Amino acid sequence: MWYTYKRSSKKKGGQNHMERQGILGTQRGNEIIATYINEKDPNLRDVYFGMVRFTSYREDDQEAKKIMVGFFGNAGVRNIAVSKAFNIDPSQVTRYSKKITEEGIGSLLQDNRGRPNKATDEVEVFVREQYKQLKKKRKKSIRPRIKEKVQKKFGIEISRELIRRITKPVREENICAGTNDSERKLLPLLPSKGLPVKINNGANGEKLLQRFEAGFYSRYAGGLLLNVFAVKMTEGILDNYKNTETAYDLRTFMIMIIQMVQFDIVNIERVKRINRREFGLLAGVETSPELKTMRRKLTQATEDLDTDKISIKLSQNYLKHLSAGTDVFYADDHLDTYSGKHRVLQGFSHITDRMMEGAQHSFVHDRWGNPICFELRDNYNVFKDFLPVMVKKLKRLYKGRRKPTFVFDRAGYDKKLFGQFNNDLGAYYIVWSKGDKTKYEKEDLSFDNTRFCFRRNVPGKPKKINIGVAELPRKSKQRKIVLRRKTTRRLKDRKKYIYSSLVTNDMRRSKEEIVEHLIYRWREECDFKVEVNEFGLDQITSYMMEDYKEDIFADDKLLPPELRQDKTMQNPMLKPLRYRKSKIKRQIAKIDEKIGKWTFNQTKKRERTIAEAAQLKRNKTALAKRKKLNKGLKEIEDKMASLPKHTSRLECMIYNKCKTFNFSRKLIMDTLKICARNVRKMALEVFDGHYRNYRDQLDFLRRIIRNGGHVKMNGQSTVRVDIVPFNTEAENKVLTEFLKEINTLKPRMFGDNPLPIKFGVKKT
Repeated sequence: MWYTYKRSSKKKGGQNHMERQGILGTQRGNEIIATYINEKDPNLRDVYFGMVRFTSYREDDQEAKKIMVGFFGNAGVRNIAVSKAFNIDPSQVTRYSKKITEEGIGSLLQDNRGRPNKATDEVEVFVREQYKQLKKKRKKSIRPRIKEKVQKKFGIEISRELIRRITKPVREENICAGTNDSERKLLPLLPSKGLPVKINNGANGEKLLQRFEAGFYSRYAGGLLLNVFAVKMTEGILDNYKNTETAYDLRTFMIMIIQMVQFDIVNIERVKRINRREFGLLAGVETSPELKTMRRKLTQATEDLDTDKISIKLSQNYLKHLSAGTDVFYADDHLDTYSGKHRVLQGFSHITDRMMEGAQHSFVHDRWGNPICFELRDNYNVFKDFLPVMVKKLKRLYKGRRKPTFVFDRAGYDKKLFGQFNNDLGAYYIVWSKGDKTKYEKEDLSFDNTRFCFRRNVPGKPKKINIGVAELPRKSKQRKIVLRRKTTRRLKDRKKYIYSSLVTNDMRRSKEEIVEHLIYRWREECDFKVEVNEFGLDQITSYMMEDYKEDIFADDKLLPPELRQDKTMQNPMLKPLRYRKSKIKRQIAKIDEKIGKWTFNQTKKRERTIAEAAQLKRNKTALAKRKKLNKGLKEIEDKMASLPKHTSRLECMIYNKCKTFNFSRKLIMDTLKICARNVRKMALEVFDGHYRNYRDQLDFLRRIIRNGGHVKMNGQSTVRVDIVPFNTEAENKVLTEFLKEINTLKPRMFGDNPLPIKFGVKKT
């Protein structure tokens, strides 16, 4: 792509000669390449390289597109320019150009992606024949035998899952041949999803009783210890979803979720790791449901479960059995990060210390850090907007005599919110001060040294911290308390103390008690954040998304309408204009600085203006550029003045095609996971009476729960569970005493056969 032009010689009498120059936009490193839809044929795309049309190709002809991409890549055109023009990944440009160079154009006309399949037609025929022969002989462990025969004959190793997939047609033929078409019954379908439902023939409970009579070993037997606590936490819930006509009802599904998260099975997809015959006894069935069944039950649960009533009843059970006597509650947000391809709103992550895309978990904990209730939301509203909703929700559940006190961090510091606590909400608050720049070392304050104790590994030897506490004179309905603590060695030379302040509207408690509630919040919050990962609470169960639309919040009864529809934000169109304005101002400042330097070099420099100094220096170019920049600056300022400073946030979300989460599945999973966490916390409180080492107390209990044991029913219709002992005598002594106390609580099995359970340690 070159054109010639005539150029005369500089010397007189010199002859004219021809020179060549590249077409604009084809120079190496500055290529301009683009594709456009042809005006005459919409299915045709024209390729422009530089300022001229290069070629065309049909939109459905992917082979021609690959060849052109490879040619441009070999010609040295930048990969990023080619990828943008043809709307492909830059790595594909490298791959196509390399294939043309090494294997020729024909390599792009064939789809050779992926590795060749091990199971050829000959192997599949051989596997099916062997399966039929071994099935007739009633041989056990068919797939391992087929695997060995395939390796001997063909010299390849195939997995059992591949054998299962190959033999699926044979197994379906055997099932169809076993019953006549007239006798076969079609499975009923769910009306909404069209999913098949299994019919229970009563064998699930009967087979489990037969296994109890014979006795068996289960690696999950330790999980039965939690049955007595799970019954208390789910009181008044499970019986409402009992259905004897199905093999696995919603009651079994909920018990399954509560039990399986104790064994690091924190989502539905990990159900395939379970040994179904051994895990079934935890849910009261002979075999636990498989992965497909759990997926189907989760879909059914989103339609049939009344999540609001279940969460309210669970919260009441938490306050009754786990958080009795508390009137202090902690409120906090937890960001569940999102890594999908859709555009969602961002929230602040305290772990990474930056803004990230995700959903917010708004929790309310009791004073010991146990979660009472929670709400799932996107980042459309901030924490201080959502906090009154959580306060009202808890006040409907709380039946104590005293006013509840809510402790939260600086994210909820807001004077309007404090007014709501005093008037509408009718509750106390304790929060760290935000933006407090008072220099308390210069204030005349009398600090009372107070000692706070934190639990450590050795009982009776807590960690002791001395903090100075002082209260400022009251000027309104709000109290302000200042804390003072000695600095570390690193900061000792610069300042002696570190100061921080908090505010509250609680006038009845002493300042030491208020400081204690705020300090202990940090400890309990850190413990819960560790458990969030353990139970998978920060995982997004489903990536089902919804578009923002004008009536998206019409059925939302959680937040008041003014926090949804009328929420405004800064006009996003002003952001690029502000950037351009600041850039022009910097350019003008550079010109002024340059001209000012020339001014100071002249005589009578203070009597001359910048324009006169530039004229003396004959710098008309700088003045012309400055005049042009001033004109552009005025245009930008006029445009900014014509735009509104604030606009509707919902309209911006719709315009930018942002997505919001569909929390229907995650809400069910997280509700049951929180229940599982509180079930284990109840067991931990009982275990605390037998083992008080704070360092590995939870780890010891986790080992007991995940320990195996032998299960057998005696003549008195009692299920005897003998837990496998540990390696040391001291651990077995603690285990024996703990199991004795569990037996006094009268544990029972779940399911249709609520048999009593008696625990013991297996004799070696």
